Amino acid sequence: MKQKNPNFIGCINHKSVSARAMCVRCGAPLCGECVTRDGSGLVVCAVCPDEKAAGFETPTADPVRAPEKPGFKAARQSKDGTADDSEGTFIPWEDTRIRKGLVSFGLTVYFSFRSPTRYLKGINYERRDITTPLIFALIAGCLGQLAMWSQLIADPELLRKAMMATPQGQVQAQDIDPHAFLLQLLPIIPIAVSAFLFVKAWIGHSMIRLLGGDSRPFSATFRVFAYTEAMAILMWVPHIGTSAYRFMTIFMLLTGIRAAHRVSLTTSMLALMPIILMPVLFSMPTGA
Repeated sequence: MKQKNPNFIGCINHKSVSARAMCVRCGAPLCGECVTRDGSGLVVCAVCPDEKAAGFETPTADPVRAPEKPGFKAARQSKDGTADDSEGTFIPWEDTRIRKGLVSFGLTVYFSFRSPTRYLKGINYERRDITTPLIFALIAGCLGQLAMWSQLIADPELLRKAMMATPQGQVQAQDIDPHAFLLQLLPIIPIAVSAFLFVKAWIGHSMIRLLGGDSRPFSATFRVFAYTEAMAILMWVPHIGTSAYRFMTIFMLLTGIRAAHRVSLTTSMLALMPIILMPVLFSMPTGA
């Protein structure tokens, strides 16, 4: 993109408006409309918590410009005032200046772990596109499922025990080859990940509407669930990966629903309750 003014840096929220100050905590450039102050009178952005930050001086002059090389910092803040407002403010996967691929995927996952709250609050929930977040969720979700598949292939007895836990599986588990069974199911992973993602997003969105959330469309809720799939990478962590994935997923969904629909923590918890209880319901015995 051609830069008309190399010295121009736009507000992190309103890219076409020149920044007048900078957040003392995260360094985000802010225009006059976005400037807020904490209890000490220092400039902070809306994302940073309202805590006292002694030892900082409020910058009122031109903010320091971030390095122009493509990467994590380039994805966090705009380099000119003519950028498209539809691009994700904090999502490298949606940044038009970063080429889609391994780099943008890795930066997005890195940012989701580095600052989960800022990551979710920085999603552009006004954008109606669901294809871009769906592709990201498919990649992350499939990588997480492959971690589970690799554990089952390494120890086939885990699969046999899981099948023996159900009455229907007791007969099947005696004659089936676990390796062949898992390899047959491998092509179904992308379909299962995308289908389950849409089901969870639909349930969450329906609950939000029932509980009086704002009028944002389904795409806003879907983007929360899709970009939360970055946590699926945790399933590659030995021993604690699955538990860490579940904990972080619930935390990020609560944060994302609050940011997307402007609801309280209680409302977001009630909206997500069916999804939180879903694994428990599926694990209940189906017969005597």
